[in-house]
Amino acid sequence: MLQLQLYLSRLLKPIFLFTTIIFLYSFPAKGTTHSLELSDAEAFYWGTAVDTPLPYRSYTNRDYQEFEFEQGLSSYDNWISNENEIIEGSKDYQAEGTVTLDLVFHVLHSSDESEIQNQIDFQLESLNRDFGPPNLPEGEIFDPDGYLDLATDTGIRFRLAEDEELQRTGVAVIRDEAERWKDPEDMKRGSPPFRPSEYINIWIIRTDDRIGSYAQIPGGPESSAGIVIDERYFGEGSETYNEGKTLTHLIGNYLGLHDLWGLRRCLDDGVDDTPIHNTPNLGDPSPKRISMCEGLPRAMTMNFMDNSNDRNMYMFTRGQVQRMRYILSENGLRPNLAKTN
Repeated sequence: MLQLQLYLSRLLKPIFLFTTIIFLYSFPAKGTTHSLELSDAEAFYWGTAVDTPLPYRSYTNRDYQEFEFEQGLSSYDNWISNENEIIEGSKDYQAEGTVTLDLVFHVLHSSDESEIQNQIDFQLESLNRDFGPPNLPEGEIFDPDGYLDLATDTGIRFRLAEDEELQRTGVAVIRDEAERWKDPEDMKRGSPPFRPSEYINIWIIRTDDRIGSYAQIPGGPESSAGIVIDERYFGEGSETYNEGKTLTHLIGNYLGLHDLWGLRRCLDDGVDDTPIHNTPNLGDPSPKRISMCEGLPRAMTMNFMDNSNDRNMYMFTRGQVQRMRYILSENGLRPNLAKTN
């Protein structure tokens, strides 16, 4: 894939000056987009199906990033600088051994402590499976492009943070907030990040359908550092998002990975061994699904940074792992999260 920094200044800055989807579509995409016709699922995802109920898991990292810029919580120029540094620094970075990351949950959707603990335990097991050795499907798999050869162990493991200031192991607060949150920062004001340089903070909430789930990109302020996840997709979640892979995706974001479909259609994600996607793949896409971007690459629908149903996703690529591990290194943007085993 072509390097992200070649396109950032030319393509991205207008996105953060104008926030409506219609205006975004007036800019030419990187490469060639072979179809401007949106499927129902794609129309929902890119925000044009505004009157429909939420049928799919919604990642809203792009919207949250725009919110941070608008509120002055982070700057566009700082983000550009960080992206260039990540691409250059991770290019030849080779991580050694396994590191462990500590998690702190802010539970704001329920007061049922027993059920909460069950879901946290389920989610922790899921994360360690997904970030561990590749768990590839059995039997014959359609893979003419050799995508599965790129699957690798991240060398990242997870555990619940232990700190006497926490309410319980790995949990900062348990509180049932009945309403659906509409402001992307309110939950963090009510339950601020707990030592965010050392721990990954995760807020489990009932979200407004258009807020969805999102993570702060590396390099943002500590006051908003962390991940927000809709309770419908946490742990065993809902019928099709029932293997804990929503948080797998969001932790990928928190450790520097972009969604495969980027901040707009056909924009590079800054990783050399992933194909460029024109849109998230939702539901149960065919393994022969083609991305409608330049070169018509086969979509990597099994990648954790796509958005198909949980049962279809099972890998990170070597390039994605290299980028995440660089973020956790002493020269990266989250150097104090990693504890060496």
